[in-house]
Amino acid sequence: MSAGDDPLGGERTRFVGWTPPNVEVATPQPGLVDAEWQPAGPRTGRGAQLPTLPGVELPTRLPEPQPAPVDGLVAHKPGSAPLRPLTGLDIVSGAVSVASGNLGIIGLLWVCAWVPAAAIVVVARVVDPGLGLVALSIAAFVMPVALTGALASPLHATAIGRPMAFADALSAAFARLVPRTALEVAGLAILAAPALLLGLVLAAITEVVAKSVAVLLLPVLYTAPLSVYLLVAVPIQLIHTVLAVEGAPLEQSVRRGLYLSGKSLLHHLVPIALQAILFSTIGFAILMSVGLFFLRGMPAMVMLIAGAVLSPIAAGFAVMYYVDARIRQEGYDVELSARVASGAGAEAA
Repeated sequence: MSAGDDPLGGERTRFVGWTPPNVEVATPQPGLVDAEWQPAGPRTGRGAQLPTLPGVELPTRLPEPQPAPVDGLVAHKPGSAPLRPLTGLDIVSGAVSVASGNLGIIGLLWVCAWVPAAAIVVVARVVDPGLGLVALSIAAFVMPVALTGALASPLHATAIGRPMAFADALSAAFARLVPRTALEVAGLAILAAPALLLGLVLAAITEVVAKSVAVLLLPVLYTAPLSVYLLVAVPIQLIHTVLAVEGAPLEQSVRRGLYLSGKSLLHHLVPIALQAILFSTIGFAILMSVGLFFLRGMPAMVMLIAGAVLSPIAAGFAVMYYVDARIRQEGYDVELSARVASGAGAEAA
């Protein structure tokens, strides 16, 4: 090789004993490569130049093209909650999912809680309509919060991908079905005042609007008062959830529940609004289905029916608020991911 042929201008010839490597273009064997494969010519550039080296066998077929990567990353989702900060739609879909995944225990607790509550409301209405409305409002809007404590453990287990056996779920649910301390009862009593006010507001809205052509606006008119009520109810639900899931002493659970709800309030404003819209729409559907416009006094009773139907989903919302608050403030998603990884490693071993 002359200096003119060397792109480095003959610099390599300074090294004693250096010789150019013996590199040749590989010629594929017939039948081993695609019919369309051709070695690259000096000017066409078609095909591929695959050099051969002494003692090294190189492939004569290029790898197949790979599909383009999908934009974005999908969070791991061992249960109903993806392991990342939850969006409003994540909380709504997760609340419905955890409730539908525990229909057995929900059905049993529903009968045990709502049959006596409905009987008390009916008796109160027979004694005095005003007393009946008070009892109905408290049952419709306080009972779902009380049931949150009973359903929190099995619903939380489903949310994180570790569903409980029916016997364990039953034991945990009945352990929390009845408030065990005066402070728990006081929390529900504090909630009774906004529940009574909300019942009166919804009943008045229904009575007025149902007689006009604006009846289809009822879900919209229900949303604002329900949102205000949920802003008060969600912290109490989180306290019940902490009690059931973490098993901490009551005073510590109260502080922790208020801390989680206060720190996550801004993030939960949109999910609370979505929850109010969902509950308003379902309540309106129930009103239509029971013949509200033909039966006298039904607007009040429909609140009880709606509360009974929506109580499992209300517990599901509380559990999803709890999971999201812990993910945002305590790295709960990292903890759950580590549990999943350790469980997978144990199974592999």
